[in-house]
Amino acid sequence: MGDIKTIPEHMEEEARRHDKLVSKMKKIQSSATQHFQSIFNGHKRLKLQLESQKRELELQRIELEKREAQNESESKKLKEEIKEV
Repeated sequence: MGDIKTIPEHMEEEARRHDKLVSKMKKIQSSATQHFQSIFNGHKRLKLQLESQKRELELQRIELEKREAQNESESKKLKEEIKEV
């Protein structure tokens, strides 16, 4: 008769199972939250990097346009000088 449990013993065992399940669920939720936060932070970091690269490329484009205009101007001057010679 050692296998027979009283109602209070059975209720206590069920409470322990419930507590373990709740604990596991909290760990899973915490892990999922940390994982989401990690992904979110990585996305934010990459977005900032991309925006920075975009600004840098825009500055390079402007610089190249300035150089192109300067080269065209210098080329025009050289052609005029050659004509005069």
